[in-house]
Amino acid sequence: MPGKYTFCILILKIFSEIEKMINFGLALQLLIFRGVNSMRHPLTLFIFVVFIFFPDLRGQGTVPDDIQEQFEEFDKLFGLDQRLINGVMYRVESPGINGHPFLDDAYFSHGSIQIEELWFADVELAYNVYSQNIVLKYQNVFDGYEYIELQNEFIRGFRLGSRCFEKRDFPLTGEQFFQVIDAGELKCYYKWTKSINESVYPYTFYEPSRKFYLFRNDQVYAFKFKAAFIKLFPERSRRSIRNHFRETGIRLRDITDSEMLELLHYCIELNEE
Repeated sequence: MPGKYTFCILILKIFSEIEKMINFGLALQLLIFRGVNSMRHPLTLFIFVVFIFFPDLRGQGTVPDDIQEQFEEFDKLFGLDQRLINGVMYRVESPGINGHPFLDDAYFSHGSIQIEELWFADVELAYNVYSQNIVLKYQNVFDGYEYIELQNEFIRGFRLGSRCFEKRDFPLTGEQFFQVIDAGELKCYYKWTKSINESVYPYTFYEPSRKFYLFRNDQVYAFKFKAAFIKLFPERSRRSIRNHFRETGIRLRDITDSEMLELLHYCIELNEE
């Protein structure tokens, strides 16, 4: 009897080791298919190891047959889609520099982002206009927050609150992120940038600035001043547009999004007359 009992224990240990080996193979596939971005935090890596090698702790004594089931369980554990959390860890603070590199003083805004063909809604984003990168803020499994600088090559567009941004490749600019004011036939693109004053230490970020581009008849035109904007339209419309600027008191240097949208619609109506 003792021999049979020892034999049974041995068989159980063998099956236990086989299960660990299978789980290890699945773990390698997860790392290959999902990437290692979620593994950079040591506590996250610890939980991943426990998840793989101790399936009983997650309420499952056997290994799923389909690798997709492992993907689903992994996503449930870590929350956000790994196609979204794809980039490098980001430090929000800028040591030795006054101010910040972001478009908004609040840094992060509630919005959405398009990664390749997929839209991800209800995310917290910050637009770093100094380095021209997008930073994602997300809650990890420990109820803390992580910051990731997303890979620009996969981003097609994003929204910050009510503002829309697109990645466009114009001959005048090359591939860039632009805020777009879309009136249909006419669009105005803002190219936001920020620079640093390095003449005095500590260095200081300047306020964000923008360049204007009008998209009309499948062509893009740069303009900086009111006169340059007016010249982009037919001669018969220029006097009316000039009067509209005078009557509304609009100044390009501090024009709001709603004022720009109203101006574009006005120019469209003039062209229809």
